[in-house]
Amino acid sequence: MKNTFINASNNKEGRTAQLGRQFFKEQSYQTINLLDYDLRLFHENRQDDFAELLDLIENSDNLVIGTPIWWSDMSSYLKLFIDRLSLEEAVISKFKGAKLTLILDGSAPEPIEIAFLEHVMKHIAYRFKMEFQQTITG
Repeated sequence: MKNTFINASNNKEGRTAQLGRQFFKEQSYQTINLLDYDLRLFHENRQDDFAELLDLIENSDNLVIGTPIWWSDMSSYLKLFIDRLSLEEAVISKFKGAKLTLILDGSAPEPIEIAFLEHVMKHIAYRFKMEFQQTITG
């Protein structure tokens, strides 16, 4: 079983990473820190690390995405990653069948923030043929 944690925080060892570790407990998993990858806006005609990132995620059975809540929204790292996903129709085969869990880290996230971010992840799960599991707040 392939378990993947995508950490969309600017702190590799912060609370978002801790929540990812708590989620997987004793299971083995790989961590992908979006901070470590050069992702470009889709209109920039320069090579970046997006294809490499997709290869690491491909065929994950459990995909957990963790993001801090910044100004009532997901991190800019996650937003850029999602923007890039939306342009890649071929990505569907890399995610199909994965179970998707969202981890939100923030000091007392508001219900409206949680609902909005969960809506985005449910839409992603639907588009890329994944199964949305749950939202965990920390």
